[in-house]
Formats: sequence, structure tokens, C-alpha cells
Amino acid sequence: MLSPQIDTKRTWFASVHCAADSAAWAQFTSTPVGDQRPFVVYRTSDAGQHWQAVLLNKKTPEAYPLLNGIADGPGPWPGPFAAVDANIAFFLGVCPACGSHGAISIAGTTDGGANWQAVATVPDVTIAGPIAISFADATHGWVVGTTANGSPVVEATANGGTTWTRQHP
Repeated sequence: MLSPQIDTKRTWFASVHCAADSAAWAQFTSTPVGDQRPFVVYRTSDAGQHWQAVLLNKKTPEAYPLLNGIADGPGPWPGPFAAVDANIAFFLGVCPACGSHGAISIAGTTDGGANWQAVATVPDVTIAGPIAISFADATHGWVVGTTANGSPVVEATANGGTTWTRQHP
């Protein structure tokens, strides 16, 4: 049972990442409301018996009943995410209104979503094309996507997303 409940009058899309034997992270995303997109992230650490909301877009009406004690997401639109284990996850947020091609930001947690850190903006990757994220552990990760001119790009971090280095091309 997911508690608190999300608005069932909207169409929601979901993605889930299993992070350990009994841990998983699930992100629900809805259709845009103006320049914002409702989303909420839940986490379970007991094989799905209980789910707790840990991250959401606080600038949307769906967030109002959930605001107390839940962190605000990394951007007005949710991007993909990477779950490393039961406590560590990184979420991309996109901002279509932030410049001509938008900005990609990242937020991470190392304590199961109790606290979140706005880590950084990923350089050279725009929302002009598909984006993806993967982390091998709490410090080593990759973001792939496209540049403003449409070229593929791979950015890597060795410090939990604080700085990024282009690996390709």
C-alpha cells in the first residue's frame, strides 16, 4: 500500500528500480500542469509491505497533501533515476524553461530519502534528446544524453555528482 495516496483523477506513469533483496524505489509521474510536472517518489525497505513518499515536486497541486516532511525534487519535471542500494539513489530533474535547451540537475540521498542534497547541474547534457543515469556506487556514475547541437554525450562523476567530466565524444 502506497501511503499517502496520489491523485487518481490524473494519468500516472511509473518506473521502479530494485535496489536490494527487499528494497525498491518507485517514481510516479503525471502529465504537465503548466510549466510543472507532478511526480512523487516512494521507497520500500521491507519487500513492498510498506511504501513511504520521499521526494516530490512541491510546486504542483498533487503535492499539497504530501508536503510535510518530504523533500522537493531536483527540477520541475522528473527525469530518470538510479538506485544504488536501499539507502542511496540519484534522481535527474529537468527544467524545460531554463534556457533554450533546458537544464539537467541531480539530487541524491544516502540515507534512504530522509535527507536529499541538490548535487549539481550536469554540464553539456540537455533535454533536447533522451537522457539516462546510472551509478555503480555512491560516488561513481554516468549521465548520457545529447548536447545542444544534438550530438551524443557521456558525462562521468567520481565524487557523487559534484563534478562531471565528459567521456564521449
